Amino acid sequence: MAKNTHSEFSGRWTLITGGASGIGYACAQHLADLGSHLVLLDMDSTKLDQAVHSLAAKGIQAIGYSVDITNTQALENVQVALQEQGIPIRHLITAAGVLQPMHDINTLDQAVHDRVWDVNYHGTYHSCRIWGQAIAQANGGSMVTVSSITAMRPTPLLAYGPAKAALGALTSSLAVNYAPKNIRINAVAPGFTLTEALQEKFDSGQRDPSSIVDTIPMRRLAEPLEIAQAVAFLLSDQASAITGITLPVDCGWLAGASWATYQPLP
Repeated sequence: MAKNTHSEFSGRWTLITGGASGIGYACAQHLADLGSHLVLLDMDSTKLDQAVHSLAAKGIQAIGYSVDITNTQALENVQVALQEQGIPIRHLITAAGVLQPMHDINTLDQAVHDRVWDVNYHGTYHSCRIWGQAIAQANGGSMVTVSSITAMRPTPLLAYGPAKAALGALTSSLAVNYAPKNIRINAVAPGFTLTEALQEKFDSGQRDPSSIVDTIPMRRLAEPLEIAQAVAFLLSDQASAITGITLPVDCGWLAGASWATYQPLP
């Protein structure tokens, strides 16, 4: 996509947690095409450098900070550094997250459980707190948290699904809190999306792509760009009256789950 220099995002700064890969990097690329400047946060310093250099090679203003999203002080330090550089954040995307192995409640390791909650919920909570204040100081803007369809249906992901469900509750609550400050906040709930992480599971034999696709009415996985486009819509003025919602982007998986209890998907 060619860069749109007339977009409402042109010249505005968007901060993306988990911005070096997967859905986060897809959002970075798409927002860059729409003219946004970017601040990317990620634990993986190698991928972060590659992402920033790739965007810079296309003429995009991009800055990277290698931080663990669970380190609240590190997040605070990033915002202090941005203030010192005169960079006003107008949009936030919280794409940082970790998956979990499938386990029974009696075999799910507590450290794994707690890490999932620390990254997926607490990291998002503090990101919204820190950059919600920054966006308010910049006269308003918008935020999108990244939830999951596992928040809406029972799955064997006993830490991941509940943590993502908590994000939906947090997002709707913050929508009320931030509305007087001219900030909208929504969530996007991706379905099975062909990210590098999912492709690695296919390649290693941990997941069978055909068994997943057979449960999806559109008979395909979502592409990271499709999630990014939904995120950009929710951030944009096209969604100016929308706040506090969770938007599934799942190729119909949620609808198909209930249909399939009556008869096979068409």
